[in-house]
Order: sequence, then C-alpha cells, then structure tokens
Amino acid sequence: MRILLLDADETFRHTVTPHLEEAGYEVVARRDPDAALVEAQATGIRAILCDLGLPAGGGLSFLRRYRAGGGTGVVLVTGGPSEAALAASALREGADGYLRKPCLPDEVLLSLRQADERDRLRHEVNTLRPGTFGAPVSTGDGWAGGYGEEYVDARVILDTDDEGHTSPDS
Repeated sequence: MRILLLDADETFRHTVTPHLEEAGYEVVARRDPDAALVEAQATGIRAILCDLGLPAGGGLSFLRRYRAGGGTGVVLVTGGPSEAALAASALREGADGYLRKPCLPDEVLLSLRQADERDRLRHEVNTLRPGTFGAPVSTGDGWAGGYGEEYVDARVILDTDDEGHTSPDS
C-alpha cells in the first residue's frame, strides 16, 4: 500500500519512514502541502499521514482540499497538544484518526493498520448493504448522490435501549 507522509518535521519523516517501509508500505514523504496534494490526486495513494502543525494551517487545509477533490484514502492527522482543537476539526471534516505527537513509529503503524481495516470493513458493508456508513442512497426522487437522513456514520453506532442508554453488551 502507498502512503503519503506529509510532515514539515524532517526528523519525524526520517524516523517513521523506515518503519513503515519495513512493514511493507511504500512511503512517499512530502513537506509541502501543495506538492503532497498533487501527489495524492495523481497517484494510487491509499493512506495519508498529515501533520496539523504545518505552517499557515496547511494540514487542515490539505485535508479539506483532498476531500473536496474526491480523495477517499484513509487520512490520519498528527499534532502536538497545541493542535488538539485542529484535530477535532479535522475529525469532523473527514480525517479517519488522530495521533498525538510525539508518537512512536509502532503507534503510527498500528493506527494506520486499524484505520485501513475500518475503511476496508466500511467498503465491504457498503458493497453488501448500500446506504450504510455514508454510501449514497436513492431518496426516491431519482437523486442518489448525497447523504440524506439515511446516512449513518460507523463511528457513532451504539446499541441503546428505548430510553437511549447504552447496553452493557456494547
């Protein structure tokens, strides 16, 4: 799997890249969000590790432009304690996960594997049951391109009783 590593911190790029390559990933490392966006849109990038601490809000801007351009790859955002508010925004705007820096290469690898597995399962469910987990659904008026009331996000499904309490089996 090809991974795009977008981070201005050269030390982080040089620390994480060898571990990901040893695990079988092909890593494309970039420090410039514009060059990274071109790379992500033009090639078979399946996952992106994006630093929220890039200058001028570059990490969140990259995420927005990537998703607006139709990017469907798994996106994990990284950031230090000062980027916690940005991380929450990124998760609301389409990031698949957040890693708080400093993080170990094994944490990055584990998070990528987990996010990829969630994405694979989401795709499988959408194939078997169209209309679940964000798949476009026909609304009966001939329009099938959006997320109406039928949209369900896999991150918020809970097994609840009639009063809205989460069951102990969840």
